[in-house]
Amino acid sequence: MKDLDKIGRILFAVPFLLFGISHLMNGPSIASYVPSYFPFATLLVYITGIIFIAVAISMLTGKHLIVGLELLALQLAVFIVFVHIFGGSSSGGFGFSLFNVDMLKDIALLGATLMMLNRVSSGAFLSGLKGLAGKGM
Repeated sequence: MKDLDKIGRILFAVPFLLFGISHLMNGPSIASYVPSYFPFATLLVYITGIIFIAVAISMLTGKHLIVGLELLALQLAVFIVFVHIFGGSSSGGFGFSLFNVDMLKDIALLGATLMMLNRVSSGAFLSGLKGLAGKGM
């Protein structure tokens, strides 16, 4: 089980690390997807990128994991509500649809984040980290 925790954390963290790098490298382009009612779209994209990178590092190292996962859950919930549901076609998307792939992806990521947060909060995940640390993780 401990090996599955390690593999799962890496598999979950790496895409967020890559999303973060992408947000920092392509800020103005990604800002075109931010709904027009948000001010400072490019700045928000850069902040999002920094948050993604920080959360990925938190997941990979186990440091400040609860705070990182809470921040990620909040960010994903904001995306779902304000970008996917209320962002509409002005955000560069297709408007609200129950079959919006990006919205469904973010809902799945939010669910996985909440499950990981629950596991971390209960101590099971941290016990796994301690065991992995003893193996040179």
